[in-house]
Amino acid sequence: MMVLSYRLAARIAGGVFAVLCATLILVPEVILWLFDLAGAASAEVLAKRAGILFLGLALVLFLTQAHGPNPTRKAVQQAGAVMLCAMAVLGAAEWLQDGVGPGIWLAILAEILLAGVLAVAR
Repeated sequence: MMVLSYRLAARIAGGVFAVLCATLILVPEVILWLFDLAGAASAEVLAKRAGILFLGLALVLFLTQAHGPNPTRKAVQQAGAVMLCAMAVLGAAEWLQDGVGPGIWLAILAEILLAGVLAVAR
């Protein structure tokens, strides 16, 4: 069985977060369209602010990718996995309440997969 290295897991998750950052900041309409949300100015402002949060998360992962096993790296992995699982649960709850469209399931799938990547990396 192949073991996923933390270096690779951090690059994968960090890369996804970097793409989300760029998308949310430069073209927030894409996410609003995907989730079937109205494109109000307030939604775009919040999307851009969320993009900045993804920038920070991407940097944390990129900057820790070369670290050997230690408590800080483990905390980064656990926090990332918990955050992604919580986002998936929130997305599903919003979908069940008709708050977002079916495009949210793409995000939910990605969140669950990335949470798994971070959780199993060694």
